[in-house]
Amino acid sequence: MAFLSTKQHPNGSVSQAHKVASLEIKDGAAIATVNSFATEAAMNAAPALIVWQDRYPVPITAALDVETFLIGQEGPFAGGFAVTEGTSLEAARERRWAEIKQERDKKEASGFPYLGAVFDSDPRSVQRIVGAVLAAQAAVAAGETFEIEWTVADNSVLPLDASDVMGMPVALAMYADQLHTISRGLRADIEAAATVEEVEAVTWPVPTPAPVPEAGGEGA
Repeated sequence: MAFLSTKQHPNGSVSQAHKVASLEIKDGAAIATVNSFATEAAMNAAPALIVWQDRYPVPITAALDVETFLIGQEGPFAGGFAVTEGTSLEAARERRWAEIKQERDKKEASGFPYLGAVFDSDPRSVQRIVGAVLAAQAAVAAGETFEIEWTVADNSVLPLDASDVMGMPVALAMYADQLHTISRGLRADIEAAATVEEVEAVTWPVPTPAPVPEAGGEGA
């Protein structure tokens, strides 16, 4: 089974498609050799055009499902998606849906609109948001004033009060919901497509969802 995941390699090449070439189990340890290709088309070409090959340790408990480990949260290709190889309509549907999900997740982690700015939403930023919300809630519960200066995606700084801070996760949730609503519609378009060409024509819409309301959270 192949999988899709954008990855830059030590030789400077960038690959999008990957395939496990072999799995070696020795002395209680497992090593997967993975061939990486610039694109899925390059992977399916004859001969296949490899841009990088590397060996990755795999937990022995995951040896029977190597691809799932490689694209899992702890794997070297975290965030990737397994795809069915081939040119059939069903394979095309699976590949396109994997690409749509990957783009959706990328957008969700690339910033969300709020208070007229774009706030970072990568995992580390989300942790900061959670911490700030807890601090704001504690201040409100104690009857204290809460203010914080927040650096947004363009590196400008916005002063936020407790209401603004508690509105951040609400805005992020609304933005994520918009993205998932769009992806569900695209999934329906993919399933309704009658040919491989129609499947490949299903793409993420431009522009991305409209900004969410700038109102504060429930503490406003």
